[in-house]
Amino acid sequence: MKTNRRPASNGKAPEKAGENKISVRRLSSIFFCIVIFAAGLFLLSYRENLLLDEEICLFALTVIFLAVFFLTMRHERLSDRLSFNGTSYRKFIVVFAVCFGLLMAGTYMKDFFFPILIVSFLLTSVMDGKLSIAMSVYFACVFSIAEGAGIYMLLCYVVLGCLGALISDYFKDERLSVFTGLIVFCIAIFVPAVFQYLSYQELSTAFLKDAFASGLVSALTAWILFPILVKFDRREPSSVYETLLDPDYSLAQDIRRYSLAEYEHAKRVSLASGACARLVGAKVLTASCGGMYYRLGVMAGEPVVKNGVRQAVDNCFPTDVIRILSEYQALEQKPSTVESAIVHMTDAIITKLEVLDSDTFTTDWNQSMVIYQTLNELSSKGVYDESGMAINQFLRIRDFLAEKDLLASTSLN
Repeated sequence: MKTNRRPASNGKAPEKAGENKISVRRLSSIFFCIVIFAAGLFLLSYRENLLLDEEICLFALTVIFLAVFFLTMRHERLSDRLSFNGTSYRKFIVVFAVCFGLLMAGTYMKDFFFPILIVSFLLTSVMDGKLSIAMSVYFACVFSIAEGAGIYMLLCYVVLGCLGALISDYFKDERLSVFTGLIVFCIAIFVPAVFQYLSYQELSTAFLKDAFASGLVSALTAWILFPILVKFDRREPSSVYETLLDPDYSLAQDIRRYSLAEYEHAKRVSLASGACARLVGAKVLTASCGGMYYRLGVMAGEPVVKNGVRQAVDNCFPTDVIRILSEYQALEQKPSTVESAIVHMTDAIITKLEVLDSDTFTTDWNQSMVIYQTLNELSSKGVYDESGMAINQFLRIRDFLAEKDLLASTSLN
């Protein structure tokens, strides 16, 4: 794709923005996760006085599991099947560290009372059901191996982990929180009781008292913990967008270093897209981020769309922003959302205004005519037919853009 502005150059071919940093960022996240798992396994082995061969088996199991886990997570993200695309790796690392802390605490507890339910609640807060169930099973297996537990204790923890991961999502619905808490209470009592009976062929009064206390703690923890996690999850998506719009964000700085003109263009499109989205009731942050990084693939060269999407995926952009980048200038597919159509409109207009000489516009009327003509041509070609944008929304956006000085960002405030 040809660009109308020549990037700043020092005589060398422009570096593909973000390639090295993306790799380092991705590898550093995986590295810290590995460090957490290695440190947790080492402390657990030291606490349980495991033999060297047992430690090697635990580490081998962990390596195999993490390899499959990260590959699955990447595939799910690329397939747009993750419900937590906004979740940062930092939150993953924190949750994994807390889970290993619970593993250490479980070594001081009685048989069948390792708090695997709480572990599964924490895991579900940062990953979808399939991955949280898999990770719960992993922690159940690691703890059982370290404890030298029998088959019934292992099965107890596996069942509790799976049930906890399945039921925890219902705590996000405030209308079902009491009912869900009662289910957790029953699960925490009856599942250990069943496997304890299978293991020893008896149920003592002391065990039932401990099971009752464990169920109460699990239910109360879920009631207290999940409202906090849910509120955090509701804030997190907006914080992800705000991070992307921060001028100090590394990828924004990459654009600035690549070309100051490109950076100024991105800011104009971002501001205009956000203003238009607010005007018609669309997602303001999505449109703003889409506008800011719409031309991300230009820095990496051809194929522009593929390279832009690749960089967005590598930087864990929200799914709706990645979709806008995949529909860049309708080269491969037309805009499929209102926000994508808005970004396409503003980018097309601002690009044309930046190309035309300032002397061309002797009056505001001339600039308005260019905007009307450009958008009418795009609309007549059916570019926005698949976006779901109503005619009224298109007309309001067109009139709004025609009234503003799009090359002066303050006019959009």
